[in-house]
Amino acid sequence: MKQTLFVLSFLALAAAFAGVYAVEAFGGVHLRFAPPYYYASGDVFGVTNAFAFAFLFSLLFFGYGGPVAMLVEGAKHASFLATGAATALDAAFALPSLLACLSGVALGQSALREWRGEGSFFEDWGGGARLFIAGAVLLGVLLVAKRFF
Repeated sequence: MKQTLFVLSFLALAAAFAGVYAVEAFGGVHLRFAPPYYYASGDVFGVTNAFAFAFLFSLLFFGYGGPVAMLVEGAKHASFLATGAATALDAAFALPSLLACLSGVALGQSALREWRGEGSFFEDWGGGARLFIAGAVLLGVLLVAKRFF
C-alpha cells in the first residue's frame, strides 16, 4: 500500500500543478490559490511551513493524507508560478515537500501496520527518516540557492 500512496502522491502533485497552471496560463481564468497555512513566496518561514505541512498532513492520517497534501502543494506552486508571484526556482520547492510527504506516508503506513499488529514501526522507520533528511537537505540547498538567484 505504501508504494501505491507514493505513486498517488506524485501523480496528485503533477496533476494539480499541470491543471492549475494550464487554467491560469492558457485558460484566462485566475484562481489565486491560497494554501491552508502561512505561505509567502521567497519567505523562509513560508517554505518551512509548506515542508512541515506536507510531512505532518501525510503522517497524521497514516499516509493516506499524502495525495491531498500534494494536491494542495501542486495547486499552490502552479498558481503562484502562472500569475508571476513566484519564479521557477520557487516552484522547485515542491520537491522537498514531495520528499516530506513520502516520508510521512512511509512513517504513517509503518505506524498503521504496528497498530494493526502486522509488524513493528521500527522495522521501516529508517526509510521514512532517510526521505525526511533528504527533503530537509534539499530544502536547505534550495534556500541557499534562492539567495544567489
